[in-house]
Amino acid sequence: MSHQSARLLVTGAALLLMLTVAVAAQQGGGNGPIASLKGVAVPEPDLTAYVADRHALVVLGKALFWDVQVGSDGQTACATCHFHAGADHRVTNQIAGFATSTAGVRANTTLSAADFPFHALADPTDSSSPLARDRRDVVGSAGVVLRRFVDVSDSPSDVGVDASTSGLFTIGGVPVRQVTSRNAPTVINAVFNRRNFWDGRASDVFNGVTPFGAADARSTVLVVSGNTVAPQLVRLDRSSLASQAVGPPLNGTEMSFDGRQWPDLGRKMLALTPLARQTIAIDDSVLAGVRAPSGNGLRSEFGYAALIQLAFRPAYWSAGHSQIAQNFGLFFGLAIQAYEATLVSDDTPADRFLAGDPAALTPIQQQGLNEFRGGGSQCTRCHQGA
Repeated sequence: MSHQSARLLVTGAALLLMLTVAVAAQQGGGNGPIASLKGVAVPEPDLTAYVADRHALVVLGKALFWDVQVGSDGQTACATCHFHAGADHRVTNQIAGFATSTAGVRANTTLSAADFPFHALADPTDSSSPLARDRRDVVGSAGVVLRRFVDVSDSPSDVGVDASTSGLFTIGGVPVRQVTSRNAPTVINAVFNRRNFWDGRASDVFNGVTPFGAADARSTVLVVSGNTVAPQLVRLDRSSLASQAVGPPLNGTEMSFDGRQWPDLGRKMLALTPLARQTIAIDDSVLAGVRAPSGNGLRSEFGYAALIQLAFRPAYWSAGHSQIAQNFGLFFGLAIQAYEATLVSDDTPADRFLAGDPAALTPIQQQGLNEFRGGGSQCTRCHQGA
């Protein structure tokens, strides 16, 4: 194991310990009850100074989350890595670190159940048994091909695809998408996380531009005050989802050709029909009322500029498209966060049972629940509350 890997493990263990202690302190420690998630308030910031219409903010957030045009390649949305129950369940081209792979991984390798676990013992119940397999591989989420961003493209034949240099990431001469070193977790219930990303770097304070909160003192947005447009610091608490959301769209592996900035992405999206390359379900819970008659994309009066103007206060967009483009990180982060805050699984059979419906769980499920919160296991010493 490298020193860097060791440090990551220590950091992860320390973070887990801090979170466990914090939860125990908040909930009083000891063996407490578990309850339905319905009784837990969704933690949200005070957006009064920024947001004019909460529903429009959620509409904007869902459109941006699912729109493949956000990716520099015109094919990669946030939802590309969070499509299946909010997580990434893809199995092809998901091995990170091809150059250091111990298994001779080929381009576009498709994983199967037989590939797991990467570290296996002859007898999995005996930690001293001989080693059967030890692959130093990591399954991560695939991103975009490796290219250098040049500019937003206005080519009619390449709508939604950024202009870039031609260099590609190849394996054995085959162009493939890059792969990150981590697998995208679910966004469902992620609003309850104090911090996001696996390493916790998505701060619970959103600065409107980057994932790093108050630690990034250089990040500002433009606000109209009287006859002037001036930079302003943003410091919104309870906003780790917004901090997380602004990371991937500019990341040179995940969604962006290397070098793209928020004004570039803003200019691009303002010129495009939201979800133009995708079909919206007629019964979509958020977008049904704004979908185009054809079913592809949103109606013409609900472009990204119009949605931003509906959702946000004029001080953040009234100076025109250049201000909107400059503030696109603010709009993107808060809108995605508002949408993801609606993705709460608070009506599961367990929720209904804990809320008083005795028939919501089968007898064997109720037996498991009783074992979980009682007996000798004492699972609820760490897993209390909802």
